[in-house]
Amino acid sequence: MPDTSLIGTTLAGNFRITGVIGEGGMATVYRGTTVKDGAEVAIKIMNPELAKESRFVRRFRREARAAAMLKHPNTVQILEFGVDQGFVFLAMELLRGFDLAMLLHRERRIPETRAVQIVVQVCRALSAAHEQSIIHRDLKPDNIMLVRQPDGQPAPIAGLSPTDYVKVLDFGIAKILDDDGEKSPTDPRADPITQEKSMLTRVGTIVGTPAYMAPEQGRAESVDARTDLYACGVLLYELITGRVPFTGETPMQVVMRHVNEPPRPPSDFTKLNPELEKLIMRALAKYPSERQQSAEEMAFDLLRLLPILAGQTPVADVDAVKKTLVLDRAASVPSPLPGQASLPAPLPAPRPAAGVPAVPRAVASASGGGLQAQSAVATT
Repeated sequence: MPDTSLIGTTLAGNFRITGVIGEGGMATVYRGTTVKDGAEVAIKIMNPELAKESRFVRRFRREARAAAMLKHPNTVQILEFGVDQGFVFLAMELLRGFDLAMLLHRERRIPETRAVQIVVQVCRALSAAHEQSIIHRDLKPDNIMLVRQPDGQPAPIAGLSPTDYVKVLDFGIAKILDDDGEKSPTDPRADPITQEKSMLTRVGTIVGTPAYMAPEQGRAESVDARTDLYACGVLLYELITGRVPFTGETPMQVVMRHVNEPPRPPSDFTKLNPELEKLIMRALAKYPSERQQSAEEMAFDLLRLLPILAGQTPVADVDAVKKTLVLDRAASVPSPLPGQASLPAPLPAPRPAAGVPAVPRAVASASGGGLQAQSAVATT
């Protein structure tokens, strides 16, 4: 049972806890209000036992730092991170809606047009994150919320339902790509993966949720922005077909299937536009160099398909498509958490090789999970 003893407690002199939203393995999420103006907020408080271990506190801090670096309409706004009265907490905007996992449970699958509109918004959030050298690494339906479009804010995509506004959650295992001396990625085809090798290297190195993990994650290799695009491919596949590309009796079996087996085309399970199927299958390529090379590219290709999926005349003017692709780079400028010094400036984007995005550095390990509640959601 969630701990209700903190109801009535005020943290950092401003965040008063008024109720419990839900509980996860790492933290409990509370409903609260600000003392200053009475605004509703979500307050995530780390499990006191975990707060005694520095590695969990580092992960909690990493989530705060990653999310605070992103000032984007499709990501959650972080208000404050700190320690007060012995509690490690994260205050953030309170979201009202439901996640994609709940949507899939209720509807099993959704029309192509709606799926594309949702994933385009996910790409917008990812593009902002990748601009700040942040890789999510755990995109899945549980970490994508659908909320009502904020008042006074224009629809990010023409024809989008007001209740299909996307918020990408849970940067708890996100990697902020630092220049930590790790080696650059190598071509995985030079070193074929085996189940034994993967089993030996998975502890402390493999990060993510098996059904959505890119092959390079299963090989415990370096990841980059294209790792998140693989997860977008899985999301599109699942939203349209009602199933993920790979299942198995054990998590490792699922991981190994991502690494070694080609996915069945979505058209084996449902009728869909051939061009959309090509886009999905490209995103699910085993090697990053064979996928879309940036979130912006994927969003652009999806937006070009939208008129066709809606039975309209395709947009031939590339500039016209670009005008609909609002990536809000100006909104993703990093800012410090309240009460903290300015965050380090993002790393300068390295000059990429042809066709390679500008964030391909090695990734260290992390672990964690998430929590959502239907009416008011934050992540644990």
